[in-house]
Amino acid sequence: MPVLPRLVTRLLLIVVLGAAFLSGSSAISSSQIKLATPESKPATTMVLTAAQPLARIPIPAEVLREKRTSLALSIVKITNPRDAAFSIGVSLEPQSADKTKIKPAAIGSLGIYPAGQTGYHRLNASAALHDLQASGTDTNHLCLRVELRRVHPKEPLDGLEVTLSPPQWLPAN
Repeated sequence: MPVLPRLVTRLLLIVVLGAAFLSGSSAISSSQIKLATPESKPATTMVLTAAQPLARIPIPAEVLREKRTSLALSIVKITNPRDAAFSIGVSLEPQSADKTKIKPAAIGSLGIYPAGQTGYHRLNASAALHDLQASGTDTNHLCLRVELRRVHPKEPLDGLEVTLSPPQWLPAN
């Protein structure tokens, strides 16, 4: 193969791969990502399993102060040896010792299909925040509640492990 066509082929491949990469990440621009500040600790990845189906992550004060109510979550890895059907419930709840008084306010549910499909999800937390404010809840101290749920109640989730990226709070669309 002559050098010029090979060079053009490689250049086209680079352009196509670059475009695919950029189109997949265009929902978040680098100017929207907030770095950790002294009042916000950097979040870590969440791993949900049948034995540990629930994660609670404190929401930094500046998220609510800056009205960043668009939540971005990525499912980065799924180990699902039984191909069990599951979903991931996402809600807001107060950071208090007594969680029985106030019901979490649902943000949404991530329906994972097929059962091993990773991906990027974006949810709007405005309605959940409004519900908590309307109930008189102190919304200055909230946490994000992420819960692994069975789709079929009798189906075992043995071996299921779902790894999610740290949540990113972005300005509302």
